[in-house]
Amino acid sequence: MKKWLPLIALVMFQNTSIADVKLDFTRYSQNGQQASFSLLIKNSLLRIEDQDNQRFNLFDSRKKRFISLHQRSGKIARMDMDILTQRAEQLNQKRKQHLQKVFAELDKKRAQMSPSELEVSESMINQMKYPELYGAYTLNRLEKTSTQKEIAGISCQLYRLTREKRLLKTLCIANMAQLGISQQDFNTLREYEEFQYQLESRMSLAIGEADFDLVSLKQLQIDGLVIESHKQFGKQLLRQQILTKLDTKRLSKERFEIPKVQKSQLK
Repeated sequence: MKKWLPLIALVMFQNTSIADVKLDFTRYSQNGQQASFSLLIKNSLLRIEDQDNQRFNLFDSRKKRFISLHQRSGKIARMDMDILTQRAEQLNQKRKQHLQKVFAELDKKRAQMSPSELEVSESMINQMKYPELYGAYTLNRLEKTSTQKEIAGISCQLYRLTREKRLLKTLCIANMAQLGISQQDFNTLREYEEFQYQLESRMSLAIGEADFDLVSLKQLQIDGLVIESHKQFGKQLLRQQILTKLDTKRLSKERFEIPKVQKSQLK
């Protein structure tokens, strides 16, 4: 029997490593409206399916490229790190041009300012000039709590996102073992989350918006996926998103194929 154990272990590992994944989520708006979406993963590709299914959305974790095809019009949009850098720089240049006018007006008033007003104005100028260094988001802190929850049959660890002791969000994070998925599929999810973070945070900073509550688990070296989140609105902590189901049944490769008539637009 012992001689068969390595073979059995190898087969089990291979089956786990090639398993596909489908994660179903429900998203909640501030007024309580709900919308469902799914993340489908196969061979380092991740497809996002919304309930209206008007768009074909696909993320390639190897190329770090996202495409979105409008099913009716056939219009296709692409985003990768190079395109993101170009667009962020364009927005950043427009912001700087606008700030030159603002600072010119501010300079005219500086002679009449008190020392305390000058200190406030310097702080404000730094925040406007360098939102990536002095923006409000730099004060965000993610704190691990002692609380564990179970969402859709999956155990997760509760974290609190705070800013100067003020609660912004709670995140329940499940690691790869708790999710029961392969390393490859977990890496695909992780790259997709990091891509989203880079896209939203860099575009926000480019227009001078630095008061956001985004989190990069990859940069914080937290091994996991957010499967439930709540956001603070005034005195209420409202649910933002929750995982409702995780399935590891095999997915057909056709669900991840870009319509042939559109492939030429991606070259």
